Amino acid sequence: MTYAFSVLGEAATKGSTKSFIARGTRRVVTLPDNLRLKPWTNLVRVAARWERVPLIPKPHPVTVTASWSFVRPKRDRRRAHHTVKPDL
Repeated sequence: MTYAFSVLGEAATKGSTKSFIARGTRRVVTLPDNLRLKPWTNLVRVAARWERVPLIPKPHPVTVTASWSFVRPKRDRRRAHHTVKPDL
């Protein structure tokens, strides 16, 4: 079964994380330091639910294909491709 959906918005990277031991529970808590990650994750979640993608574990491997489109920055209009070394 194949599911396809689009998410409109600016993608957020996972970035670095901060870990600490929570007071009271003595458990390790790991939080991302990118403040844009949570809103982006919520957009992806809403788009998946809108397309009725089931959120249950699958007993078989899952393949994910992702593609992004970026708006070219104004200062970068001279280059043919929006990449810098070592990116492809």
